Formats: sequence, C-alpha cells, structure tokens
Amino acid sequence: MNKKVKQSFLILLTLAILLNINWLKSPELGFIFGFIYLIIFSCCLGAFLFNNAPKYWQVFAGLLSLISAYSLFGAIVYYFSRLDQLTISLLFILISGIIIFFTSKFQVLSGLQSTKEKYPSRNIMDSSRILRMTTVLQDIKFPKLTSANLILLITYLILFLISIFVLFKSQTSEAINSPWQIIPSYFFIIYFIATMNLIILCLKNNNFLTNIAISFHFFLTTAIALIIYKFGYGFDPHIHQATEQAIFNQGLILPKPFYYLGQYSIIVFLAHLFQVSIELIDRLFLPIFLSIFTPVIIYYSLLKSFNWSKNIIRLLSLSFLFLPFGLFLATTPQAIANIYVIIIIFLSFLYLQKKQINFKYLVFLSLTAILIHPLAGIPSLIYLIIVWGINNKFKFQKPILIIFSLLSALALPLALILNSFISIYKINFNFDNFKLIELPNIFAKQFNLFIDIAYIYSNSIYWLIFITALISFIYLLKIKQSKIFLASAICFVILIINSVLLNLINISFIISNEQDFFADRVRQLAFYFLLPLTIYGLYLFIKKSNKQGLVSQLFLIILLTTILVSSLYISYPRFDDYENSKFVNISQADYDAVELIEKDSQNTPYIVLANQMTSVAAVKTFGFSKYYNDYYFYPIPTGGKLYESFIKMLHEDTAKKTMIEAMELTETETAYFVIPTYWSRFVVISQNAATEADQIIKIDDKLNIYKYTK
Repeated sequence: MNKKVKQSFLILLTLAILLNINWLKSPELGFIFGFIYLIIFSCCLGAFLFNNAPKYWQVFAGLLSLISAYSLFGAIVYYFSRLDQLTISLLFILISGIIIFFTSKFQVLSGLQSTKEKYPSRNIMDSSRILRMTTVLQDIKFPKLTSANLILLITYLILFLISIFVLFKSQTSEAINSPWQIIPSYFFIIYFIATMNLIILCLKNNNFLTNIAISFHFFLTTAIALIIYKFGYGFDPHIHQATEQAIFNQGLILPKPFYYLGQYSIIVFLAHLFQVSIELIDRLFLPIFLSIFTPVIIYYSLLKSFNWSKNIIRLLSLSFLFLPFGLFLATTPQAIANIYVIIIIFLSFLYLQKKQINFKYLVFLSLTAILIHPLAGIPSLIYLIIVWGINNKFKFQKPILIIFSLLSALALPLALILNSFISIYKINFNFDNFKLIELPNIFAKQFNLFIDIAYIYSNSIYWLIFITALISFIYLLKIKQSKIFLASAICFVILIINSVLLNLINISFIISNEQDFFADRVRQLAFYFLLPLTIYGLYLFIKKSNKQGLVSQLFLIILLTTILVSSLYISYPRFDDYENSKFVNISQADYDAVELIEKDSQNTPYIVLANQMTSVAAVKTFGFSKYYNDYYFYPIPTGGKLYESFIKMLHEDTAKKTMIEAMELTETETAYFVIPTYWSRFVVISQNAATEADQIIKIDDKLNIYKYTK
C-alpha cells in the first residue's frame, strides 16, 4: 500500500470518529473506531518517539504518550475554556493531525528518544515503513513455548477465568464492610494456585506471553472492587464521576480547581471517543491503566538498565503488588498520579543509564501527573530535577543539589500554605500531631494462621522495604554503583520529611478523623521511591535462591506467593478479628432513600442530613443541581456545616433543634435525617430522632428516614 492510501486511511479514521462523536453517537461504532484509533495512532506515535525500541515497547509507550497528551492538553484547554463536544472535537483534530503530520512529513532527530543520535527518515508513509507502523504488533516476537510452559500458561488462564467468574457470582448491591464477607474462601485457594503458577511461569518461560499473563494478574488483583461492588467502590470516585458527568453534559463545572483536571479531561475524552457512559469509563480506567502500563514499564526499564535475566525481571515486574495497593482499587486522581510517579521513577533509569530516553519526555509525564494530582505530581518533578542534577555536570553541582533537596523537604506544606491564600480552604497548625514512623506491633494477636500471616505482613511490610532498600543501598555504595538509585533514595527522605510536617497542618474542609489524609498519602508515596532499591535486593535474593537447588527454589516460590496473597487480603477493607472496617459501600437502599425523599418532598425545597454513601447516591442521581443558600442539599463536602449538623444528630440529644438550625442555614422549610440500620448505635440514634420527627419512613429495614418541618 502506498503513501497516499495509508495517509488517507488515517484521515478517514479520524473523520469517522468525528462523525460518530458529533452526529451518530453509536456505542458500537465508538468501540470499534475508538479501539482501532488507540492501537494505530499509538503505534504511529510510539514508532516516531522510540524508533529504535522493540516493537512491543513502541505500542505501550505510544499508548501512554497518547493518553498523557489528551490528559495534559485537555486539562490546559479546560482550565482556560471548557470541554464540551466542540472543544473535544477540536482537541481530537489537533492531536490526531499533529501525529499524522509529524510522523509522515519530517525527517528529524529522534526528538524524545535521544538528543545525540540521528535516525533514518521518519516518514511513516513510505511504503517500506507504514505497514510496520500500523501493524506493529506483528513484529513482536513470541518464542515457541515448550509443552510444560504451554500447560502452565493455559492453566493460569483457566484459573484467571474461574476467579473472574467467582467474583461476578459474588457481586452485590447490598451494603457490606468488606468484599471478603461475600467472596467465598476458596477464592484464595484459586488465587494462591494461580499466583504460584504465574511465578513458576516467570522463572521458567522466556516468552512475552508471560508478560501478558502478568498484566492479567494485575487486573485480577486490583479489579475485585470493580466487580464486587455493583454501584461502585469508595466515596471520592463517585464525586469525581459526578463532576466528570457535569463536564460531559455542560462543558464545565465551577469552580475550576487547578488539580484533578488531568483525570477529568482524559475520562471525558474517552467517553466521547467510545460513546459510552462516564461511569463505565471512569470505573474501568484505573484497573486497565494500571494493568497495562505498570508491569510492562517496570519490565522494560529493568531490562534496558541492567544486565539481568529476563525471567527474573519478569518476576520482579510483579513487585508493585508486594506493597499494599488499597489506593488503587478505584479511579481517583491520586491513584492515577501515583501510577505516573511509578512510571517516571522506572523510566528515569533509561535516562540515568546512557540517556536512552530524552529528559523532556519524563518532564512531559511529570506535568501530566501534576495536572492530575499535584500531591504526586510535585514530588515527581522534584525527583526529575534531582535526576537531572545527578546525571549532568555543572558548576556548584553538589551544593545546589543539597540546597534544592533541603528546600524540597518543605515543598508540600508550603504548597498548602500558599493555596490557603488563594482559595477558600484555610489551614491552621496543630503541633500536637507531631509524630514519626511508629514501630509495628507485629505479634499483638493470634487467631488463625492465614489472617495472622497477612497481618504480620501488613504490620511489617514498610519496615521490610526500608531495611531491604537500606541494605541494597549500602551494598551499592560499597561496589560504587549507587548513582542510578541515589535520586530515588534522596526523594524518599524528602517525602518522609514532608509527611511529618504535613501532620502539623489541619485543613478547613477536611473532617477531624481525616486530617492525616495528606500525610499518609505522602508517606505511602515515599515508599514507591524505595521500590527500585527493594527490587535490587530482591533480584540478588532470587538469583541466589535459583542457584541453591530445587528446595530453595520451591521455598522462594511459596514465599513470594504467600506475600502476594497476603498483600491482596490486606489491600481491601477487612472485617475480621484484627480490624473492623468502618467503610460501607453505596447500596440499592441508598438510591431508594434518595428517590423516596425526592418524591415525598413534592418539588418543595428540602435538605437531607445523611451519611456519605446516601449523599453520594444523591450526587449520582441529581448531580450538583440543587443548592439552597449556597449549600448543597446533602452534607457534601464532609467538612461543611451541613455535615457538622449531621454529626450533631448522631451524638447530641437535640434532634429537632439541630434540624431547624440546618433549615435556617439553608433557608428551607423541610429536612430529612437518614440513618442506616446496620450502625452500631442505630437504636440510640433512632430513638432520639423519632421523638420529635413529623414522619418516619422505613426502607426494607435497611434505612430509616425521619422528616422534620418548621
């Protein structure tokens, strides 16, 4: 096929998608065209940016670059304008047109791969190259599988499908404290066998199909919440979905924060591209994004940075799952931005090792992370500045790096302080919160073997990571090979200092029991910077175990399998002998209550004092459409005055007075108080609420609604 035919195909595909976005609006066509678009344009972009890289890397890096481009530039456009259908179409034309233009017309330096090497023509429309670029997947080599490895691979896929089936059979719309309450216990046996099978496959099989199986395992491990909770998991994801829906419908929502826009822009774009619901795109985005990019980027970066065995590197690509991954169970800006941080950390190795990747590309990813969530994006930029400073010679290098690192240790607290001057969210200091990392109480309780092992791991994992990283760093210093790990070690110290200082700051819009939210997230982020050093230590351990014979190898396989199963268990909410999770998901009863109250109000203004899940059901049902005297009619945000009134209803014997105060605050005449029957203090609270209520409504013995009027 000649140049004009190939170019015409790309242009026609772009026009077909525009036609579907603006006029046809077909989900079927959206899926077909959208999937083809992401694959082909990712191949084109990846081949342009990483011309000398393996073909599989061109596909993955191209897709990451394409998603990041829509996230970054979409966020910028939205901040200064809006993201309606017209703007999305123009952004789509611009980015697609640039990819077609640059990859078809220019013979340039490999701008984002190396600043020193010249490569052959990048005219992808040449007949000798276009077929490779648009069908680049064909160039990925799959070495032949031995019979034993083929059996292992097929066995894993069967276990994967059985696990997914079991999870779907356990799906619920009821309120639960933990998914482990309804998932049958034999699921852990299936997961254990599947994990062991995959580890053996990693150690014995040198085939890229194993990498695909690893991505499947990432999805299985992190998508349990996606499958089990019919109406979605968590609180924040629902708020973000409602915001994205408002942007999708209206083009914008006010006020426009500087943060989160990177997530909003990519979710809204993908919803337009595929012509499916915002909620579906949002719920699927994180587990798919995590499963596609994290293991492959860890694998490729280690492969190109170290002279290690491919089999061990494949096994080490599972190392992300060693850390508790509770943050990555649902799509949120913090979770997506943290994935970008991990990607940046490992891709930076390619820069530190002979500058195999251009520094500008890493900065591009960091800017994307900042516009998704600055709490992760700012540390990624700090890290990259340190990386550049270490890898380049300049005058006063060491003093400048030391001064910059000291200032960076104050970066996040200073960012919150500065934000308090330009926003409605104020801060104050509480020095009583000062605390360092606490030593774990590992053997506090003993109930059953499986749970004991999981909690021993939970209580000691961060110390194990720290000790492993410390020993690895000392060893690297001894053999004079610590340079590549120095920036991540420095950044770990910087973030630990930041987290300690953030504990001293209270933020006005966050309720008291969530004030340590930012500090905890920064502390967790800090340990991602120790992951490379931990992986180095694991590599030495695995390499030595492989040389010790069958018994040692078997011990290694069982140990790693046990770690992954333990990490799976502790990463989800738990309701067991050790921990009684207070988290309860949104349920059908919450939606029923919201609809019943709306019907009972007969279109008169009203407010509702309810818990977070019922409030989320209202947001999902009505969006952000009902405000009275500038207050949303349900207690959102949780740091607002209506939420304070809700807390009073739970703990003070002044039900009617509290409800009247809330009505006066919002200038309404009717108010409802909703309480779920599963709460431990339900009897006491309901008796107090019923005393002066004008009406009591019960929903299937799951929720009680108390109506008050002035």
